Amino acid sequence: MTGIYDGVTNGVSFPAFWALSPYSWTSAYGNQMQFNVMNMSIPPQIAFMAQNCMNPSFWSYYNYSMMSNPYIFSSSSNPAYQTIDPQTLQNAYQNAYNSTMEAIQVSMLQASFTSAGNTIATLKGQIETLLKDENLPADKKQQLENAKKQLEALEQKLDKLAKNEEGLSITEIKERMEAYRGELAAIEDTIKEIKESLTPAPTDATAPTDATTPTTPTDATTPTSATTPTAPTAATTPTTPTDTTSPTEPTEPTPADVKEQAVLQSREITKNIYIAVEGPGTKEELLQSAINSINKDNVVEVFDTWAINRYNEKTGDDSLMETIYDDIFSGKTRKEYTMHILNAFIARAKEKGIDISAEQAVIEAELGKWWRNDGLIYRMMDDIHAKLTDNPTLRAVA
Repeated sequence: MTGIYDGVTNGVSFPAFWALSPYSWTSAYGNQMQFNVMNMSIPPQIAFMAQNCMNPSFWSYYNYSMMSNPYIFSSSSNPAYQTIDPQTLQNAYQNAYNSTMEAIQVSMLQASFTSAGNTIATLKGQIETLLKDENLPADKKQQLENAKKQLEALEQKLDKLAKNEEGLSITEIKERMEAYRGELAAIEDTIKEIKESLTPAPTDATAPTDATTPTTPTDATTPTSATTPTAPTAATTPTTPTDTTSPTEPTEPTPADVKEQAVLQSREITKNIYIAVEGPGTKEELLQSAINSINKDNVVEVFDTWAINRYNEKTGDDSLMETIYDDIFSGKTRKEYTMHILNAFIARAKEKGIDISAEQAVIEAELGKWWRNDGLIYRMMDDIHAKLTDNPTLRAVA
């Protein structure tokens, strides 16, 4: 094809299209997908840069690489005649990759600092409320005062860490942050225990239900002994079959039942997603139905099943989210599906007491951008799954 921005509008053969890389790429202007192929007479490095001509993130990382490797390009001022040593280019790409990963980690750490700060503010508010109670026992008051001091000290440590006054590496900051979050969790548990100890046990209040025992006054009906011939009414005693309501207890599903049901649902959902995207075209209604069937009870199992059944090998993609994105060209629909799955993850994480706020913040930030990084969304979704799964082979390594 001629022309540096020749657009392919129909009849796309995906294997052939991607085989043309780096001269082929997709774009999503106006929330619609375009397939593009460049003039293949230009150098591949120029084609790669042209793909990202309007991507600010690419140029920031690219410039970083160029400053790290100042001798990559020849002195020629004409880009078409510039040459790149393959090994040096590989080093430049590695540097750009490293800086990208560093930027991601920084973003996640910033989200962790924000989350911790919000938790501290909430706990301090709870303490202030409890301290206003005039009937608060002295020992509980002292415990709350101590917890408040611990929160203030932790707040100062977090502020110092955020400013990185010690010049720590990202890995060291992350490790220190994990330790601080452990301290925060311990303080939160202490406050929770104090609150629970101050709340009167409702079981005592319900005890008066024993007062219903005076139903024995049914003996008062005994004075009607004159009617003793009606004694056959004793046959009414079979009302005891009300015990038959007890069989309703087994209807409450056990955790094992819930897990089994989730696995069964996940098999159906992943099968339908694959059927919907397999081959030419997309069965959009089937795909929508499958994604809408994902909820907090089965979302982890859906990602488990997708990995265990090796659907990525069948689709050629690296993740379930990439498969979904590849067959949905509407930016609006992509965002809706992503938020539906993310909300299911959030609810599941809350149940398990696992913090995914950092990954959540990155995904939501990307969804709010016009030039969003889809690959980053895939990665964060997979990271959330790795935190929540019970499958040891898929679980995140701390």
